[in-house]
Amino acid sequence: MPLLVLSLFVVGGVAYINILRISRDDSLNQMKSLLNEVERHVHSGFQTVKANIELFSGSDLLQRYILNSDQEDRYTLMQPSLLTLFASYHRAYPEYYEIRVLLLDGYEDTRFSLEHAPNILEEEGDTPYFREMEQSKETTHLTFYRNADNQEVTLLVSKKLVLVDNSVGPTTRKPVPRGYLALSVRPGFIEQEIKNSQIGREGFIFFTDEHGKILFHPDPRKLDSVLPPLLFKKIVQNTKSGQLLESEYLGENYYFSAKQLHPKLILVGVLPTLELLKASDELAENVALITFSIIVIAGMLLFIFLRYILVNPIEQLNEAVQKMASGSLEIDLAIESKDEIGMLASEFEKMVSDLKTAQEQKDQAQKQSIKIQLELERTNLARDFLEKEKKLMQKTTEIAEAANRSKSEFLANMSHEIRTPLNGIIGMVELLLDTKLDDDQHSLLHTLNVESYSLINIINEILDLSKVEAGKLELEKNPFNLQTLFSNMAEGLALQAKQKDLLFEWNLSAGVPLDLIGDPVRLRQILTNLAGNAFKFTTKGGVSISAELEKMDRNEAKIRFLVKDSGIGIPKEKQTIIFESFTQADGSITRKYGGTGLGTTIVKKFVELMGGTFGLESEEGKGSTFWVSIPFLIQEEKHFLSPIVNSDSVFRNESNFRILLVEDYPTNQRVAMAHLKNAGYQVDLAENGHQAIEAFQEKDYDLILMDIQMPMMDGYEATKEIRKLEEQRNIGGLNTTTSRTRLPIIAMSAHAMKQDVDVSLENGMDDHISKPLRKTVFLSSLKKWLHPQLEHVETGKKRFRRQERKLEENSPMNLHQALDEFEGDQELLYGVLLEFLENVRIQISKMEEALSLGDTELIRKEAHSIKGGAANLTANQFAEFAFELEENGKAADLELCKINLQMLKSELNRLDNYIKESQEIKNENIDC
Repeated sequence: MPLLVLSLFVVGGVAYINILRISRDDSLNQMKSLLNEVERHVHSGFQTVKANIELFSGSDLLQRYILNSDQEDRYTLMQPSLLTLFASYHRAYPEYYEIRVLLLDGYEDTRFSLEHAPNILEEEGDTPYFREMEQSKETTHLTFYRNADNQEVTLLVSKKLVLVDNSVGPTTRKPVPRGYLALSVRPGFIEQEIKNSQIGREGFIFFTDEHGKILFHPDPRKLDSVLPPLLFKKIVQNTKSGQLLESEYLGENYYFSAKQLHPKLILVGVLPTLELLKASDELAENVALITFSIIVIAGMLLFIFLRYILVNPIEQLNEAVQKMASGSLEIDLAIESKDEIGMLASEFEKMVSDLKTAQEQKDQAQKQSIKIQLELERTNLARDFLEKEKKLMQKTTEIAEAANRSKSEFLANMSHEIRTPLNGIIGMVELLLDTKLDDDQHSLLHTLNVESYSLINIINEILDLSKVEAGKLELEKNPFNLQTLFSNMAEGLALQAKQKDLLFEWNLSAGVPLDLIGDPVRLRQILTNLAGNAFKFTTKGGVSISAELEKMDRNEAKIRFLVKDSGIGIPKEKQTIIFESFTQADGSITRKYGGTGLGTTIVKKFVELMGGTFGLESEEGKGSTFWVSIPFLIQEEKHFLSPIVNSDSVFRNESNFRILLVEDYPTNQRVAMAHLKNAGYQVDLAENGHQAIEAFQEKDYDLILMDIQMPMMDGYEATKEIRKLEEQRNIGGLNTTTSRTRLPIIAMSAHAMKQDVDVSLENGMDDHISKPLRKTVFLSSLKKWLHPQLEHVETGKKRFRRQERKLEENSPMNLHQALDEFEGDQELLYGVLLEFLENVRIQISKMEEALSLGDTELIRKEAHSIKGGAANLTANQFAEFAFELEENGKAADLELCKINLQMLKSELNRLDNYIKESQEIKNENIDC
């Protein structure tokens, strides 16, 4: 019994300590919750006064008053009405006791006040609150200050009046600051929080400014008093840490908690420590009372236990006999005594055991049949379980597929949202590059253009990777020329090499078929990514790209492409992870060289989609070789057809064409409008699908440029509606000036995949232009539809170029590229070439004479001149020989100059023969 009482006392003490802690935490949490609630109410009050000053500043009378430059008219005619308007605001909001209009320099122009007569003119430019208003970055500003007129703590709400003066003409309609609207507000909502907020029985809240001066307090005697600096410093630190502060204040201990509601307003909650101690004393009394009650109850229970300790075994035997008499053998006697009652209980349990054995033998047969039945039921349950698992897996697969579709759609939408302004930037830069610029400006804009395309390429890489992973990327099968692809790609890579002072070369091995069928866009992306990585990690030496035939049968060729560099190389242990997403060989590489780590990952995905293989060979510090092996179909042999036909006489002038531009993004509007108007077209603008339909109904257009993603009505819906109206117009014979039965509508979108183009065509559009709008591609796409007569001209050019293909292989010049530079004018090109050859022969004679005289400076000048002319005519090998001769002339090396001059003469003969042969092909086509 003493041990029981002692145990109860220990339990009571532990309970008292835990309950005391819980009580303390509850009181402090109540204080924190109250501060959070007050914070919400005060911020709500701030939002209300901000909303009201926004409403006041939008008054038409106030705006006209500010913009009126005639002071007599303002003060005599408009100011009384303005003061009446301010008085109505005060009647609606009595706490707004002073409303003022300040000019930009702080001069008080107009005042409505309950404290003084209106129209008191004051110079307020030097007041602290005006300087605070003036320096604020926000148009609406809140601050607290002590009003000198009524000595009250006032909430000053100011609104910068930024207005447009429509009276001075459209050229200057630009919003500019005109002055300030200032409200002096009695912050009754803060005083109300003081009255309504109480923490426990004796806790309270109050507000201070940023220096610890008490602005609002439940005890008016405390107003304007200042908290001790050390205590205030701890309270400010407390607002940042969010922890409770226990400190002494005015001779008593308090718990403090605080929140910064405004740069000049701090909320402080206070709870006396004694209040918690009083609660603890009351709690101790309650715990003692409960412990005493438990002791009394325990004594009574112990008495009952001793009373029945002897009677209980006999009662158990009696109950067991009655249970057996009723037919139950489930008897368990918990009697362990060794006396007569214990022996009797033991014999009774033995008898029950014998009866159980007999009963078990009887029930054995029944159990066997039940077992068979259970096995059958288990089989049925297993079948049901498998069926449910199958349905669950199917549902999980559907959810995963839906999630994958959502991810792809999200990435596509985000890609569009990011690329739209970026396309606008690229377009505006391209427009600026067409204006008059000095060299520095042109260089800066060129760099901006290059970096913008780098950024959009990163975005495209992420989108491509997501489409591959979602199984949404489709490869195209288009005919293309491998040499042309290499030549075009080499132009950009040569620029990278020049910028890093590296060597760059490309080579197509003998036997590699040039006319292939596949996806040239993805092939170029693969090689460009690998070459870009090579340039990124190479600081000296060079980079090369080559192609060699790996295997070929009748209709298919497997070509291996190799990209070699002399860069930093890749350690063997890192080579296995280099093709993983967002991975580089070393984390420090990203910091030093930059990049997303997606380039090789996209290469891997594209090569696998194209049915190819890939790999790399690398040694750290000695460079790397990346290779991909891809199968392509070989184009069938094509016959030579008719030469180019000149049909310029049937073309309409661009100024006779009217185009409807449908675009919602302002920057894209400016870029497209500039390209179109500079080309001579008449252009109307619609900013959404609804405006496009209205414009179509009002005027006849030769072509519509339709953006896809727009507010209110997108490009697809607008196109469908225009096609319906067009059908009605054609049926009713309503066509007026145009002879077209179908108006060309060209889609404009940052999405340029084949499936995107297919969607545009399925929705009634005729063509698809990808953004950003590059001027040459953009205008040539329009000419295809506005000048359909050009189709057979362009076809003739392509057929003629097929005949030139044999000349292009290992040729001394790129005749195809040169013809493009001369806009297809063959006569002009050949005339310039013959004149160039004649001039070079004269220059070589001069250099031979200079060589005999030892005049290397003359050799350098003539070689420099030849180099520039040859490069302009795409005679790259000839230009290279001239460059070497120029360098040796600069070094005054007569022996090397002699050797270079002989090589230049040999290349001149080869170029002369090539031009004659190409002229013969041209004449044969004309004769045909």
